[in-house]
Amino acid sequence: MSPLDPAFTDVTPNKASRYASQFFDAFPRRFELPPFETPPREELKQIIEFIEPSVKDPSSLSYRSIIECVRVRDDAMMFYRLLIVMRINGPILHELTTSPKKHGQLLHAIFRLDPMIIPIRLQGNEAYGSLVESYKLTDAYFHLVIAIITSNSTFLIPGLTAFWKLIVFHSSKMEIQGEIIKDSIKTKRLAYVHAAIAHVLRLVPTATVELQSIIASNFPFRSAANIANYVQQALLVVQRYAPLLESEILGLVVDKALEMDVEIKIKDDGDVEIDHEKINRQSEDGIFEMDLENSAETPLAEKEATKEATERKIDDMAERLDSLMLLLFKHIETRIQNDQTAAPPLFRTIIPIFESIILTTYRSKYVQFVVLYLCGLAQEDDLYREFSSYLVEVILDPSRSTVIRQSAACYLASFISRAIYVCPETSCEAVSALLRWAE
Repeated sequence: MSPLDPAFTDVTPNKASRYASQFFDAFPRRFELPPFETPPREELKQIIEFIEPSVKDPSSLSYRSIIECVRVRDDAMMFYRLLIVMRINGPILHELTTSPKKHGQLLHAIFRLDPMIIPIRLQGNEAYGSLVESYKLTDAYFHLVIAIITSNSTFLIPGLTAFWKLIVFHSSKMEIQGEIIKDSIKTKRLAYVHAAIAHVLRLVPTATVELQSIIASNFPFRSAANIANYVQQALLVVQRYAPLLESEILGLVVDKALEMDVEIKIKDDGDVEIDHEKINRQSEDGIFEMDLENSAETPLAEKEATKEATERKIDDMAERLDSLMLLLFKHIETRIQNDQTAAPPLFRTIIPIFESIILTTYRSKYVQFVVLYLCGLAQEDDLYREFSSYLVEVILDPSRSTVIRQSAACYLASFISRAIYVCPETSCEAVSALLRWAE
C-alpha cells in the first residue's frame, strides 16, 4: 500500500473509522443542546430539602451519600433528580461553585462521570436504561456542568476537558461492556457532546482559546490507532462552531502528518522503510551498537520475523498518513462546497502553515499536496498564481536562508510541472524566476 493511496478507501488503521469520507455529512449543520425536562416541583421538594443543608456540611453522612450517588448511580431516578436539583436550585449551585475546595470531591465526581454509559451493575435496571436511551439524563448532566462553568470561570478548563474526553472516548471506543456500538449511536452521542461544547463557547468568550489548548494537549502520538478519529472530531469543531480555531487545528494535523511523512523513507530502488535514525539517536548509548555487532549471528527465521514486523509497521504508518490526508482533503472540499467564497481565506490560512511547517521540513513527500489540492479546487480564484507568486517571492528574497530558498525553488518546479491547471503564462513566469535565481 502506498503512503498516499489515491483510492482513499477505508484507510483508517484497524478499520476503526469505516465512514471517514462521509463523516462530516453525518452531523447536523449547527449543534444545539436541547433543553432539559424538569420534573414537577412536588417530586423535587424532598430532594431539595435533603441537599440544601447537606452541601453546607461536607463532613456529614448525608453529603457523603450525595457523592456516593454520583459515583455509583445505583438509584437511577434519584441520580437524575439530583442532577436536576443541583442545576435549578440557586442556593445549592451557588454553594458548589463559590467553594470549589470545599466541594472538590463532589465536583470531581461530576466532571469525571460519563452520562451516556450504563454502569455494569445497572445493566438490568430498566428505569436507568430508559433514561439513557431517551437522553434525559444526558441533557440534565450537560446543563448542570454548563451552569457550573458559567457560574465560576475556574471550572471552564475542567468542564471543557471533561467534555472533550467524552468525545475522544466515544469516537474511538468500538466496544463497550461487550456490546459493539453502532455508528449511528456513536454519531448521536458525539453530537450531544459537541452541542454542549458549542453552548459553552457561545456563553464564555475565552472558551475558544482554552478549547484549542485542550485539543492540542490531548493530541495522540503519531502511532496511535485513534489518531484519525481524533482529527475527525477536531476538524468537526472547526467546521461547525469554532472556525477561529481553523489555523491552529490544521497546523496540528499537518504537523502530525509530516512526522509520519518523513518517517516513511523511500529508497532509490523503490523499497519503502521506516527511518529509525531518530529512534537510534534517542536510545541509550550502546544498545544499537550491540545489535549491529551481533547482526551476523541473527538466525534466518528471526530476520524474516523482523522483516514482517517492519512491513506491518510501514503499512500502519502509511494507513494513518492516508487517513490524515483524506481528512484534510475532505475538510477543504467541504469548506468550499458550503461556501464558494471560502477558498481565498482558507488559502491564506494554509500558506502560513506551509511556510512554518512544510517548507522547513526536510524530505516531505506527500503533505504538501494539501496546497495543490486546494489550488485545484479553486481554479477560478487563481490561487495557483498566488501560490506561485508566493514561492517566487521566497526564492528571490535575499534575506531568507539559502536552504529555505532552495526548498521553495524545488516546490515551485514541482508545482508547475505537476499541476495541469497551471496556465502557460504562470509556468513561464516561474521558469524565468528559477533561471534568475540559478544565475
